[in-house]
Amino acid sequence: MTRSRAFLLSSVVLSALLVALAGPAAAGPAEDAKEKIGRLPAAKGAEFWQLVDEIEQIGPEAAGPLADALKAPEARVRMGAAKALYRCGEKKEAVAALVALIGEKDKDVRRTSADLLADLTRNDANFGNRKEIESVLQDALDEADDQRFIIALSRALYGIASNIRATDELKKLLKAKDMDVRKQAAFALAELEDFDDAMPLLKQMAAEPGEQGALARLYLKHKTLQDSLMRKTTGPAAGGNDYALLDEMIGLIMETYVDKSKADKKLLIEGAARGISEALDPYSVFLNEKDLKELTEGINKKYGGIGAHVSGRDDWLTIERPVYDGPAYRAGLRSLDRVVEIEGKTTYKLALDECVSRLKGEPGTKVRVKVARRGWSEPREFTLERAQIQIKTATGDMLPGRIGMVQVNSFGGSTNSEMRAAIDALLKDGAIGLIIDLRNNPGGILPEVVKMVDRFVPAGKVICTTKDRNGKVLEELKSMDADEIKLPVVVLINEGSASASEIMSGALQDLGVSVTIGERSYGKGSVQRIAPLKSLANGAFKYTFAKYYLPSGRSIHIERDRSGKVDEKAEGGVVPDITVKLPERDLWKEFEFAKVLDSGKLDDYLSANYDKNADLFRKLAVETVADPAAYPGFDELLKSLNTKADAGEVAQLLRQHVRRRAADDRKKEFLVDLNLDTQAQRAVLEVLKKAQVDAETVAEYRPFAHAFDPK
Repeated sequence: MTRSRAFLLSSVVLSALLVALAGPAAAGPAEDAKEKIGRLPAAKGAEFWQLVDEIEQIGPEAAGPLADALKAPEARVRMGAAKALYRCGEKKEAVAALVALIGEKDKDVRRTSADLLADLTRNDANFGNRKEIESVLQDALDEADDQRFIIALSRALYGIASNIRATDELKKLLKAKDMDVRKQAAFALAELEDFDDAMPLLKQMAAEPGEQGALARLYLKHKTLQDSLMRKTTGPAAGGNDYALLDEMIGLIMETYVDKSKADKKLLIEGAARGISEALDPYSVFLNEKDLKELTEGINKKYGGIGAHVSGRDDWLTIERPVYDGPAYRAGLRSLDRVVEIEGKTTYKLALDECVSRLKGEPGTKVRVKVARRGWSEPREFTLERAQIQIKTATGDMLPGRIGMVQVNSFGGSTNSEMRAAIDALLKDGAIGLIIDLRNNPGGILPEVVKMVDRFVPAGKVICTTKDRNGKVLEELKSMDADEIKLPVVVLINEGSASASEIMSGALQDLGVSVTIGERSYGKGSVQRIAPLKSLANGAFKYTFAKYYLPSGRSIHIERDRSGKVDEKAEGGVVPDITVKLPERDLWKEFEFAKVLDSGKLDDYLSANYDKNADLFRKLAVETVADPAAYPGFDELLKSLNTKADAGEVAQLLRQHVRRRAADDRKKEFLVDLNLDTQAQRAVLEVLKKAQVDAETVAEYRPFAHAFDPK
């Protein structure tokens, strides 16, 4: 949720409150509240908060005047009114006001509003849509450069959503140059009961006189009592010796297990935690520090590196495609370049994750690589400066006939803004319809999905509901924007479309927005929560606590065992309106294709011919056929390959190489290959049909214009 969207949300909620509470002026408590509110603009420091406290004491009768005060021009007055309004029982409206205030220019107002948000909502409920508020706080953290504001935002984020990013941000500030910032970060971590990293500083402060020393001593005493209670409730004798089995096994391993290196108590306990998770469902999992870091990085799609999608092709680290605004591409590295050395160490048969780890690092640091390319007499050395890399999760491209296509690979924190930008660009260029490709999209952050569906439906439509194990509705997420896209929409799904991508495709289907094409989706309709573990620093437990339901009330969830097996008769998933399966290749052909690719002759052909035929090859890259006769010198190439694959199949393999090179030239990947992708072909024809355009009038679509006609 963008900050401007948060303000819009707040203004809508506040307007509703003003209408509800407006009425003739009442004598008594309401007049008293008005009088005190009128003194707020001139009040300073303690006097201001004393007045706010007095207004709170008036109780519900003060709600009307406080609602009026939320329109005051002074941000500080709105902040005080919001606090008092919360105490008077109007929680949602007060929180909406505070959420809006964290976008104010005044630093003190921003910080105090975030602190109030944290303090008021701690251990409370029914104060608004937690997911929406969480999204606003994360957006604010992305933009914040004021360390004290970051502390306040982190406190609020943790209190509202138990979001692990909050503790991560606070731990970073333990190393701040400003000692006072370090102390406040330590206190905030202690407040959140995440003591380990903050402990050294807390102990240091505990030896000091004054209020901070006293507070540090109180937190340390709390930690001691907490540890004592933990030992009593989770020790060997707890619950009638419930944990005796684990204690006995760990004891035997520690004493006599043959491999001493594996007799590590910490690792054994983590293993037991993983075992508990595996007894639940495929989506519940114990996360140690490394797991947690990878999960967070995967969701946010950000890291410090050179900007390249890589593989271990032919036992060498190979750039499959550079990130087109990243350091590697800017330095001249291109698709299929082979990184043969990283900082002097060969990448030959080096594990891919180790290669990636060596390339990643803090933005601004440098890494030295040696790169080989077909046509170069010897490898060349490059020194690349790592940068913050954000992999786009939603990208758009215009297909022939002005059909806009948006491919969404997963749902991260920036997916909605990326998708909206892609759609806006396509609409500006005159798109007559949209294809949204959600195939092989494993899911991600639900609030991003809700915002994306919101773009296609009028305000007030239920997009998704979550219910707990008792059937109680935990959350009902509705559309809020009045604007909606009126173009024909087709959504592509397959069995790799799961979780959040099923919510999006299913909601658009239920609400009559789209035609869904492809194969039944995976059926992952359960909701997971990541709970930080107080007993393990930087550890967490991701577990299932609810299920999703689509606007029609149907559940998409399909029960699976730990290995992922499912009963073929099981209902669930999103069933496409039009089922289209991709054609399967014969195994012998796959073997032949692998031989052709491994020979390197297609690469050699491209190196020799691409630059002098660049315009032709760029044209061939976008055409929807692979015509052997269109490629110069093709007959000689085919003869040299000595393959059982026919000319058309070799031309298609060559075309894939050409498209990779053309993508590098235009600094943008191709989203779909309409020569092979029958699901995308059907999607194109469906969009044209809804837009009342004859497929025969678009030259690129004539080869498959009647491929799906009834036989």
